[in-house]
Amino acid sequence: MKWSLNHKVITSVISIVFFIGSLVLYTTLPKGVVDTSDATFLTINLTYPPETPITAVKDKAIELEAFIMKQPEVKYSILQQGNSEDNAKWGLVSSPTLAKFTLIMKTGANADHFIDQVNSQKSNYPGAEIEAVGAGSIGNKVSPVTIDLTGDNAEELTTAAATITTTIKAINGVTKVVSNQDEKKPGYSVVVDPALANPQETAMAMRSLLNPTPIGSMQLDGKDTPIFLGAMFNPATSADLSGIEIMTAKGVTALSSIAKIEATSDPSSFLHKDGRQYIRITAQVKADKLSDINKEIQTKTKDLKLPAGVTLVQGGASVNQTSDFNDLYMTMVVSIGIVLLIMVVTFKTFRAPIASILSLPFAAIGSVLAMMITQTPFEITSIFGVLMLIGIVVTNAIVLIDRVKQNEVKMSIREALLEAASNRMRPIMMTAIATICAMLPLLFSKAEQGSIVSKGLAVVVIGGLTSATLFTLIMVPTFYEALHFLKARRQRKQIASTVARPTALSN
Repeated sequence: MKWSLNHKVITSVISIVFFIGSLVLYTTLPKGVVDTSDATFLTINLTYPPETPITAVKDKAIELEAFIMKQPEVKYSILQQGNSEDNAKWGLVSSPTLAKFTLIMKTGANADHFIDQVNSQKSNYPGAEIEAVGAGSIGNKVSPVTIDLTGDNAEELTTAAATITTTIKAINGVTKVVSNQDEKKPGYSVVVDPALANPQETAMAMRSLLNPTPIGSMQLDGKDTPIFLGAMFNPATSADLSGIEIMTAKGVTALSSIAKIEATSDPSSFLHKDGRQYIRITAQVKADKLSDINKEIQTKTKDLKLPAGVTLVQGGASVNQTSDFNDLYMTMVVSIGIVLLIMVVTFKTFRAPIASILSLPFAAIGSVLAMMITQTPFEITSIFGVLMLIGIVVTNAIVLIDRVKQNEVKMSIREALLEAASNRMRPIMMTAIATICAMLPLLFSKAEQGSIVSKGLAVVVIGGLTSATLFTLIMVPTFYEALHFLKARRQRKQIASTVARPTALSN
């Protein structure tokens, strides 16, 4: 410490270089969402092609559910298929060929092992896609990045979507790319010849023949119950559809004689934003590399030449991550401001609080190095660790500076600093070691889904507290004396002259 106090410029430059280096390393760290093998909830989607009969999907879903319930990790299972009137009111309409399982796992269950078991059953469901992920925004090994293409021309949107999909698929770390237009619904287009029949009347006739028709209502158990006349035809093939007889001005005739019937495959859903149609492309990316992959997606999509009327907006987990990070960064700034305000009121000076706050940047050095060594991605829980460090590191600095302020009553600044560092080193080291040891079980344990307590938090606290403790004992006194430079220099001159005067008199 004596050497550091006598060489403030050198130690300050070295410290600043370390701090700037940690900031540079931080930019290279992968920013991800929380990745954990233990999840409380899991979601499994069993998806069949749109032309699959609903009853067949139901039978296969029940078969998969029986397998799921035999697994020791599962506590409860909820199976949903189809749509309801209540959900439709809020736009929550899903494909009838999608069976969704919501699973509540047992405490301590290994979700990764369970997902592997489910994926091993894919061969038993030919033509279907099985997707098992952690439910919620965290706890997933993959996270969605969405790209919305908005425009007025459907063909231009489709072309642009195909180009972007091809570009994103080539990026390393992207596991899957889909869009809302990937799911096609098979159907038939009936083009009526106006010379042979009235198209509007033909359409109304077909609607009444192929769909239930409401004909009234009746009271059942005190409630109005609608009555429908069942569909008269349920064509299973295009030949059945062609043979439907339609009343025309010239008499009853087969549909095929007045119209051209063509098989179609159109998207099952169309999305609109601000009155304009848009296509949503969703890319599933690795959670621990979310920020890096998102930057690469932004770079590659930015260079693409899209049609003039198509606009691109990126969203999904990357946007949510950025928003969450910004909110927590603002919380950190507010926390530091509150701590600084309290110290100013307590010490009744600005220089002592500033010297204490200057210990915080050095926590970043250890945190970043620890994350680099352990290959831990920077995530939301890591920022919670930084918030913890603000309190712990500043507390150690306050313990040191408070002793310095007490010593200044009877000592010079240099003597007060040396005595305070020697006297307070033991409690500061005890606090740091106790906190680090308390974090070790968390470092080697597995966090549950949704918990803010995870390995990332432990790595940040352990690394940051280790470096901050060292720099607090060395650099905080250095900064403190530098903030009192004139007074400290005057005191050292006075001490030097006092020592030299008796020597001169004795000579």
